Amino acid sequence: MTDNPQATGNGQANDHFNDALQKILPHKPHDIIADLMAALQPEASAITARRSRQFSGKNPQVYLLLRGAVHLHRQSDDLLMTTIYAPHIIGLAELLHPVGKTYLHLDKDCEIHAVAGAKVLQKLNEQPRLWADVARILAYQLHFASLRDLHLLNNHAYDAIRGKLLELMNAPASTRSQYSALRYIQERTTLARSTILKCLSDLKTGGYIAMEKGHLTQVFNLPQRY
Repeated sequence: MTDNPQATGNGQANDHFNDALQKILPHKPHDIIADLMAALQPEASAITARRSRQFSGKNPQVYLLLRGAVHLHRQSDDLLMTTIYAPHIIGLAELLHPVGKTYLHLDKDCEIHAVAGAKVLQKLNEQPRLWADVARILAYQLHFASLRDLHLLNNHAYDAIRGKLLELMNAPASTRSQYSALRYIQERTTLARSTILKCLSDLKTGGYIAMEKGHLTQVFNLPQRY
């Protein structure tokens, strides 16, 4: 490894990925999400069953995540692509351009409502100003997806592990307490368990990260190379 472990003010590394992370996460369009949620809420029904929700082009639905988190999985291999935290509106892209290759796994304590896709389109056409809200939300989701792929679209296991550690450190404290660093990375990449464990052990020994009982508690200035 290179670089000396040096804690930064927010416990994150100063690099291109982290710079992009800090440009995206703090700018979640909360006001825009609230505005569109308020318009769709009268048409929404609460989801009480905790079964997974697969996106379907035949009967599209849009989901209003009011509390907690849900997890977006790739259908082909169940890879956990991203965790989505409230408040958020999920399914707009599938409504406008159905692909149907993903599904949602709902946290047991999340509060989430569903709106039929036809009712969403009707509301948008009745209130055309809401299309601007849709565009802003989709733009945020696009930037977030691009950020996620930034550290995954290469052949270096360490880049994926490094990116996921920074991602986990920026997640809510409840997520860090719920997931061990190993589980968080393993569910979101195709890396072998042994590869992840060795890297985490080396980073902890080198003073680049701090963990307690397998849970990430602090990230220092992670080296660019491993």
